[in-house]
Amino acid sequence: MIAVFAAMESEVAACPAWMRGGDPSDIGGFPVFAGEGAYVCQTGIGREKAQAAAEAVLSAMPPTAVLSVGLAGGLAPGLRVGEIVLCTHVDHESHRHADTEQTIYADEALFERALQVAEGVDVPTRSGTSLTVDEAAWGPIEKAGHHAWKAHDIVEMESFWIAEAAVRRGLAFLAIRSISDDSADTLPNIGATRPDGTIDINKFLEYLAEHPETGDQLSSVAQNVKASLATLALFLDPFTAELAGRRK
Repeated sequence: MIAVFAAMESEVAACPAWMRGGDPSDIGGFPVFAGEGAYVCQTGIGREKAQAAAEAVLSAMPPTAVLSVGLAGGLAPGLRVGEIVLCTHVDHESHRHADTEQTIYADEALFERALQVAEGVDVPTRSGTSLTVDEAAWGPIEKAGHHAWKAHDIVEMESFWIAEAAVRRGLAFLAIRSISDDSADTLPNIGATRPDGTIDINKFLEYLAEHPETGDQLSSVAQNVKASLATLALFLDPFTAELAGRRK
């Protein structure tokens, strides 16, 4: 059994249909879609949601491997939208001035299997490192500040907490993220994403009505997100199938 954790509805939808069919179960207040040999949990966004979801779900449904999947912002120059990053390790920004090493490393065997699958998939994939943060990195200034610490490749808001819960239980862990914006991109802070990872359409439309000049930018962001979710789905399809024993 493999466990997949994703923050938003759109990221859950990028997971293969066989693992998210039917109505979800509620575990600790989090929706969990179960398939044969795998399940996917929608955590919501950020530390509090990711920690609570991982603790509740991993305790109730112990898997053999844990994946944190979804979108990420690029920190390293040269990363392209839609590129898949297989994370060798993850850090959290709060440990920047800590006295002890708190990096969490991917399971070596799981990481190697991901690399092998990547060789047979027509998706741009590379290894890299992730920095989990508590506040979204909206533009180049924030991204440059994050990159300055340990030269992490990507930034996101959940993987460290999923990893922490997994390794505490002795479970194999891997973070897989798709680039939705690069290090030079600025994202509009619309405020339309709810903490549970769903989108408030009314707030989105209100923002667009109040800021019509951002229409082209929002359209570009939407296209990038769509492209990055598409490549994430293309990679997850064969990789999760192999982990769950569905590949012949």
